[in-house]
Amino acid sequence: MFQINKKLLGAFVLILSIFIQSCAKDSTESLNASLHDSFAGIAAFNGIQSTKNLQFLVDGKLINKTEDDFSTGGYLNYRTIFPGKRKIDIVSTGNQIYHKSERDFKDSKFYTYFLFGKNNVEGLVTEDDIIKSNPGKLKIRVVNLVDDLHPIKLDFNYLNSKFSYNFDSRIYGFHEYSSKESFKFKISSTDKKYNDLEISLAGKDRSVNTIVIYTELNNEMKEVLNYKILEL
Repeated sequence: MFQINKKLLGAFVLILSIFIQSCAKDSTESLNASLHDSFAGIAAFNGIQSTKNLQFLVDGKLINKTEDDFSTGGYLNYRTIFPGKRKIDIVSTGNQIYHKSERDFKDSKFYTYFLFGKNNVEGLVTEDDIIKSNPGKLKIRVVNLVDDLHPIKLDFNYLNSKFSYNFDSRIYGFHEYSSKESFKFKISSTDKKYNDLEISLAGKDRSVNTIVIYTELNNEMKEVLNYKILEL
């Protein structure tokens, strides 16, 4: 009788163990799926004049990687953060505070945090359209980070038409174009404060591009226009 009970007990323990493992697996998979769905993506561009290797913190946690150089013109590609209200701090390695803010980030959305200015640093947050175009197309956006929204004009040719845009806001696009075309954009200062800037962009099929216009100091310490092309 004892021998039979022992076997029954062993079988019961084995069945119970399998049941518990199955429940634990379902619970873990459910948790992983929940975590996978509950995130936002954030990238950042440093358009602040004359800055070296700034630190980007979200809720006090550094998101820079060791190899990142977040100096003027530097770019941090997308990293995942939890959605909701997040505290943003931009500081130097010597803990000089350049920018502080609290922003709301939505679940499963991707954002770029553009920093610009000299004495009063501002942050422009964009919700990014990272969905690739159909074959034969590409997307282009132009972001103007010139301080005080200085009168800047964009001119370019596309197919047989001329396009012009005066930046009364900081963002032009995203717009979709044929990826078979090569582009040459002209950026000019309507009051001639800055020299003209020409930007060439060869079409790459299905690419999502942001052209960032910002200012920096050249070797003669003169403020000039510069640009960076980001492929998202």
